[in-house]
Amino acid sequence: MQVKQIMTRKIGACSATDTTSFAAGIMKERDCGFVPVSDGGRLAGVITDRDICMAAFERGVALAQLKVASAMTSNVLTCSPEDTLERAEEIMRAGHVRRLPVVSTDGQLAGVVSLHDIALAVVRAEGEELLRGTPSEAHVARTLAAIAGHRVVAAP
Repeated sequence: MQVKQIMTRKIGACSATDTTSFAAGIMKERDCGFVPVSDGGRLAGVITDRDICMAAFERGVALAQLKVASAMTSNVLTCSPEDTLERAEEIMRAGHVRRLPVVSTDGQLAGVVSLHDIALAVVRAEGEELLRGTPSEAHVARTLAAIAGHRVVAAP
């Protein structure tokens, strides 16, 4: 099964010049904790609810005073719409991330695939003959365990 079969296509995006308050509004409206940062339709980075909270805490300022550029991650792991779900999970495990922006071959942001999307694909296939290329429950559980594990942070 390919990422394009299960990815979320209608996503909210923001730009690096938007405020973190604007990005938080997208998250509230869409009930998510992750927003791609777009520059002319191309992926420039991502921002999470945690990124916003930590940036506001560290700087001691209101969200309306912080630009997305100051809190976003610009070195982003991605996958392609043609990647298999197994490949997307490998990227998630290696990067300890639950969501991946899906970027087309021309560099345009095509959507987002999450561990939740993959788990739903497995649930939908449950009780039926498993669709070819659908990850097993054990495979999804291994990915969740890898993502949820604490990262080792060097002492200051």
